[in-house]
Formats: sequence, structure tokens, C-alpha cells
Amino acid sequence: MRILVTGANGFIGSYITAELLKNNYNYKVICCVRDVESTRKKFPTAEVIYCDFNIDLTPQSWINRLNNIDIVINVSGVLTYKELLYFSS
Repeated sequence: MRILVTGANGFIGSYITAELLKNNYNYKVICCVRDVESTRKKFPTAEVIYCDFNIDLTPQSWINRLNNIDIVINVSGVLTYKELLYFSS
């Protein structure tokens, strides 16, 4: 089984990824993040791929990333703070 975690280097995503990796079940964790190098250092046993939700907006940009993925855990953060300010006003 292959599990893709978006935002795996973030606050929530890093806890989820660490738990998935330490349980040693029969699955592969794929981290989908903007900062590939720091994620590889933090989770050396995970597969790490680059993604940026501000740029990767089309279905075509995700087809290869989602190929052979069984589960997606989406914990990527707020994309733009402008929208956040709009909702708080």
C-alpha cells in the first residue's frame, strides 16, 4: 500500500508522517512537499516528491503523482493569507 501525505513537512503533516513511518506496517509513505531537502533529512525512509499547491493547479500536474497511490492524506496548509484576512474581516 502506498500513502501520499501532502504537507508532510508541516506542523500536522510531520506528526502524521512520523507516526506512519514508526509503525513499520507494510506500506510506503510518500511525502508531497515544497521543501524536498529538509523533508528527506527529517524522514530518510520516506519517498519525497516536490509539489506546490500554488503552482500545481491542473489535474495533469497530479496524474503522475497519484499513479499507484492507495491513500491520500491532505494536510497542506493555508495557500494564501489574503483569503484568510478576508474571512476574518
